[in-house]
Amino acid sequence: MAKRNPEQPKLLLERTLNGFSPATPWDQETLAQYSIGSTVEAQIFQRRSLPRLRLYWTVLHDCVANSENKYGSAEDLHSAIKIALGYTHKVKLMGDGPGAVLLKALKFALTEIGRIAGSQPSLLGTLVQKALKVADQLDEHIGDTILMPGSIALDRMDEAEFKVFFDRAMNELRKAGYPVDALLEESEKKLARLQPYRGAYNNGRGKAPPLRDRGVKDEAA
Repeated sequence: MAKRNPEQPKLLLERTLNGFSPATPWDQETLAQYSIGSTVEAQIFQRRSLPRLRLYWTVLHDCVANSENKYGSAEDLHSAIKIALGYTHKVKLMGDGPGAVLLKALKFALTEIGRIAGSQPSLLGTLVQKALKVADQLDEHIGDTILMPGSIALDRMDEAEFKVFFDRAMNELRKAGYPVDALLEESEKKLARLQPYRGAYNNGRGKAPPLRDRGVKDEAA
């Protein structure tokens, strides 16, 4: 069969009790070009729900507004959530990080205190040795790498994965003391006024307006 025309939309399949079936007549016609019993390669990806993405960012903005300047922006809170939930990656620095520099200074100071305390057993010497052991353990966590928030960009996380992320993020905000349930209810009321924007994207074939024109953040960082 000829290579797929890049100008055509991707196939949409609907999940049923018996597996996946074409979502539209066009999808049915396209699949009919393959004979029964053919083995084809497919990549499952559920298109993201923009209303849910809008809801996520609306809640974050409301949380920031009630955080007493703890977070400078919704983006900052978003990064904090990703780190808390383990959506991270490590970046190797060109030199020791600030934490590593401070740790080295602390270990040097403790060593000097131990030297001054002398070799005779004493409470101070014992405390210094314990503190040095803790500092050595910190070396495994504080060095020339830093933890950075990962990406949940639209092209990296589908709707099924984002729903899990969304629910975990809301639980994380609840644990932090934010009135999440009340914020969700209020945000859903706000977003209900945006109904005209939903149909073009969710009907499976219409082309949605650009994300930034619709007030939705395309999380790409």
